[in-house]
Amino acid sequence: MKIKGLILILASVLLTTNIMAQDKQKTFFKGKSNKERIENVDSIKLVADSLHRELVRRDSVLRVNINLIDSIRSNAFRLTVSANRQRDSLLNIIRLKDREITTLKANTGFVDTCMVKLANRWLYERFDKADIDEAIKYFDRIYSSKLKEEMSIVQELLRNYERSYREFQSIMKEAQSDIDRESPFACEQYRDKYKRKIENMMYYWKYYKEEWNIRYLNEQMDKAIQIINNHKDGKFADFSTLIDPNF
Repeated sequence: MKIKGLILILASVLLTTNIMAQDKQKTFFKGKSNKERIENVDSIKLVADSLHRELVRRDSVLRVNINLIDSIRSNAFRLTVSANRQRDSLLNIIRLKDREITTLKANTGFVDTCMVKLANRWLYERFDKADIDEAIKYFDRIYSSKLKEEMSIVQELLRNYERSYREFQSIMKEAQSDIDRESPFACEQYRDKYKRKIENMMYYWKYYKEEWNIRYLNEQMDKAIQIINNHKDGKFADFSTLIDPNF
């Protein structure tokens, strides 16, 4: 009777979990590939938030299922030869639950991928504190500690974005208001001064030339360096298009 009771409990959990998964898939993923699901910020949020809610609910179910599997496996192998059929039934349930756990782990990996994409997405945009704070929160929700460690550079860049962007803006404003900017006799000194200021930025020597960087800030710095290099008598530097009025 004890074994039958465990079978009924486990079968009920399996049915409930599978129905939840099917409903989620019908609602959010029907007819869509993984690429299509995460092609923009809104769709990434939809997928990540949906799966995250599902996984939070399933975490407790997963722990219960693992305990049930261990208990059933232990009881199944203690059955006599005359109970082979019942044992086989138990082992089939174990295999089904093992596959469900594997699927759960795969879903967790997909959620983690979404979280990384969301966090990294804002490194391509002009700095906005609310967006960066949200990106950091998404990164913090990554399940896999290994992946979080491997991708820690994303969190590091997000946390350094405001300071780096503010420092760059300060240099642009100083360069724009410098009285030597429109002096035909100080072109070389002016170029050297502001190239040096950009190259002395913490962001420049730590991230600018690295594979992982703040893409938007890199693009702005590239434009600034080009403007500085082109600075000469008759074509004085103008950084007005690079100055952010919010800083």
